[in-house]
Amino acid sequence: MELTVRRAAAIAMGAFALLVVARPPRPTGLSAEQVSARYRSRVDEARQQLSQTRDTLRLLEYTAWSRQLRDSVGRALRQQSGTTLDRVFADARVPAAVRGHVEQVYATTRARMSHRALALPLVIVVDTAQSYRFGTVLWVERPQDPTPSCATVVRARVTPAALTDERRMARELRRSIPASFPQPRHFGLCGFSGAFGPPSAAVRQWLHEREYRPVAGGYDVSAIPRPPLRLRDEVVPYFNSQRNSAMALDLRACVAGRAEHCLDAIAPPAERPLGGIDDAASDYRWYSWWWRGSPDVMNAVALSLGPERFRALWRAEEPVPDAYRRLSGVPIDTLARRVLVGAAPPVRVGAPLLAKDFVLPLLIAGGLAGLALLSHPRRRRA
Repeated sequence: MELTVRRAAAIAMGAFALLVVARPPRPTGLSAEQVSARYRSRVDEARQQLSQTRDTLRLLEYTAWSRQLRDSVGRALRQQSGTTLDRVFADARVPAAVRGHVEQVYATTRARMSHRALALPLVIVVDTAQSYRFGTVLWVERPQDPTPSCATVVRARVTPAALTDERRMARELRRSIPASFPQPRHFGLCGFSGAFGPPSAAVRQWLHEREYRPVAGGYDVSAIPRPPLRLRDEVVPYFNSQRNSAMALDLRACVAGRAEHCLDAIAPPAERPLGGIDDAASDYRWYSWWWRGSPDVMNAVALSLGPERFRALWRAEEPVPDAYRRLSGVPIDTLARRVLVGAAPPVRVGAPLLAKDFVLPLLIAGGLAGLALLSHPRRRRA
C-alpha cells in the first residue's frame, strides 16, 4: 500500500488520538492566584492580610453590637409594655429639632400603616464608631410580649466632634436620617410583620437564607416600583469579587431569558464568612449590594398576590418560591425578571456569530487545502 499524504495524516491523527486516550493531558502551569502571588511583593501581601483582618474585625464588631443592642432594646420595650410603643425612641444626643421632625414624619407614616396588631417603634441610636460610613438598620421582634412589637433600630454614625456641636450633629445625622425619614419602605421586615403578623418558620428561614435582603424595603401599597436597571448595566456588571462575579453571571443569564437565574440576581443567597456567627436581620451588607439587587421584590410579591393571598404566603409552611407558585400558578422567577428588567425581551449576551463571519475562515481553509493538494499530487499508476 502506497503511503500518501492523506494516509500519513490519518495515521498521525489516529496515533495522536490513541495517545490522548492512553495518557490524557494534565493541566500544567500556574493558576491565576499563583501567578498573582508570584508577582506580588511582601508589602502587597501584608496589605492584603491587613485588609482581610480589618474586614473580619469589622464583622465581629458589628456582630457584637447587634447582639448587645438587640438585648438592650428588648429590655427597653418590655419596660414600656404598659404604654404605647408606636413612637420614636431617640438617643438623648439627637438635637431637639431633628427629633421633632422625625416624630412628625413618623406620626404621618404610621397613620398610613393602618394595621395596629403589632407596634412599630422606631429607635435611633447615635454611634461615634467610624467602622462604616453609613448607618445600619437592625430589627428587633418581640411577638410574645404583652404588647407585641417589632422595632426598627437605626444606627446613625457621627464623628466625635459632632457631639459638641449641635449644628454639626444635625448635619451628620442627615446622612442616616434624611428629611423624608421614615416612610413605610424604611420599616423593612417590621413593615411586613406589622401588616401581616410575624412570618412563619419556613418563610423566616427563607428570608434568613437570603439575609433578609428581600425585605429591605417595607410593605407599601402606594410605593411606586423602582424602574428596572438599565440593560447595559446588567449585561456589563463588575467582576471585582467572587460573590459579585456570581451575581454578574446570574444577571447576564436573566436578561438573556433564563428566568431561573433572576431570583438569585435580585435577592442573592446570603454569605456567611464566619460560619454563620453574624446575625441576619440587618443591612450590614445591603449598602454594597443594594444597587445590584432590588429591595422591591417582596413588595412586588405582595402587590402581585394582593393582601389576602400574600398573608397566606407570609404564613405558609413552605419556602416563598413554593408558596408563590401554589398561590399564583406561575413561578416566582417570572416576577423576579419583571422586577429586574421590566417587560424587555431577552437580549443577546456576548458577541454574536453571523454567517458572514465564517466566510473568510472558510476561504482561508479552502486555499490551504488547495495548496496542500497541489504540493503533493497523487501518483497515478501506469
